[in-house]
Amino acid sequence: MVITEAIQKSMQHAQEDLAKNAKEYRRQFAEKMEKSQGDFYECSGESEFHYFTYDKNLMQEVMHQGMRGDYLREMQNCQKEYARGVYTNGSSHDFLTDFTKNTYAYAKVYQAIVNGHADGSRKRYQYDKELGKMREMTLEEELSLLDQDYKDLISLETFSMISQMYAQKTLKFYNKPYISEQYDREQMKAYIEDSGAAIKNCFAGRYDKNPTQAVKDIKSIVMEVLCDNKPMFEYCTALNAQIHYIGGNTGGQ
Repeated sequence: MVITEAIQKSMQHAQEDLAKNAKEYRRQFAEKMEKSQGDFYECSGESEFHYFTYDKNLMQEVMHQGMRGDYLREMQNCQKEYARGVYTNGSSHDFLTDFTKNTYAYAKVYQAIVNGHADGSRKRYQYDKELGKMREMTLEEELSLLDQDYKDLISLETFSMISQMYAQKTLKFYNKPYISEQYDREQMKAYIEDSGAAIKNCFAGRYDKNPTQAVKDIKSIVMEVLCDNKPMFEYCTALNAQIHYIGGNTGGQ
């Protein structure tokens, strides 16, 4: 998105308005989030600008498309794009494909950032406290923030799989087929988080050498890393296969 002079001025006015009324905006936001102002202030620190939604269509558009915080949403949109191409006609999900979906999402946004900075088509802005104004983000800053939000994406995968581990106890209670616990929660968490980081680093390293090939190699990269611990991979695959089983089959006693 190209930031025009008019939008830049609107951003500047919003920044000045926020500085003047930050306490009130924090109170309003905390109220919407059902938190106390103190809790919210502790959570947001001095980054009020990132939590501020200006009551004008133009500023909302800028905040949604051009500000820090949209990387997770961009990746989630790419996940949906990937899922539409893979999970069709009622096909069931599987662990490898779900993890590949995460990597595909990261790769697509990574590629958009790198290419956008190379040809000048990508503009993202953030408030620079030292300069006291908005400034354009660098390639390195964007990739760093993308990495942070990718961790959140992997955390969702961790949550899903650990929840499925606990769900086996429910299945057992109702005398339904269940998968015996082979690893504990911390082992599962470490496996998914470590695999996610290794896959990301492997992709980025290959992308630097051959971008086109790196994108083509996404699934093989994921498979190679996940299968480095084959017993855990098979356990996760079995758990993932039951993701949609609980809702329709636990029933009554």
